[in-house]
Amino acid sequence: MSTFITSTHLATGTPRSPENLEELERSAMQQVENVCPNMHWLSSYVVLGHI
Repeated sequence: MSTFITSTHLATGTPRSPENLEELERSAMQQVENVCPNMHWLSSYVVLGHI
């Protein structure tokens, strides 16, 4: 089984409270599951700071 990594950059001004990040993650997971129903989400990580 292949493993893929998705990297997402949040726009400046996006609220970054822990609760808001969790809501954004749930929304992203739901959208991916709708498009790829056979996919299995392994984990999520947040990296803080400038890139």
